[in-house]
Amino acid sequence: MRNQLTLVFLVAGALLTMGAKLPEVPIEDFTSVAGTWKGMVSWKGYTSWTSPITITLRQDGSYDEDNGWLPGQGKMRIVEGKLQYESADGQIVTITLHEGSGKRLLKAKVEDGSSWKARPAKKERNKKKKKKKKKNQTSEKKEY
Repeated sequence: MRNQLTLVFLVAGALLTMGAKLPEVPIEDFTSVAGTWKGMVSWKGYTSWTSPITITLRQDGSYDEDNGWLPGQGKMRIVEGKLQYESADGQIVTITLHEGSGKRLLKAKVEDGSSWKARPAKKERNKKKKKKKKKNQTSEKKEY
């Protein structure tokens, strides 16, 4: 009976933590979030829409943003453990970092009600195939 109760609590705990949100972590410097992040922008109002976003953050605080309709670039600042910047259309964007269990997530809220979430972009692998040399092929011509 005791083992069954322990098992029930372990399973219940695992199920509860599976859907757990990643905790917010303060951003102390730009190097901790530098890199390329990819995700989705969403806006819900009288119309709703979503669009992919790619944002590249550099160690000096500069960034490039491609959100599919209004690309932008500029400089971010750190305010109370969060990133802030002014988007290409003049909106203030506030970004929080969430980490846990080896996962990282940036969540952004924009003044106009839109938001985006992004994860670190996976590194693209070199897709070039190495040319295999034929075993009997040589660079010298043989004369017979």
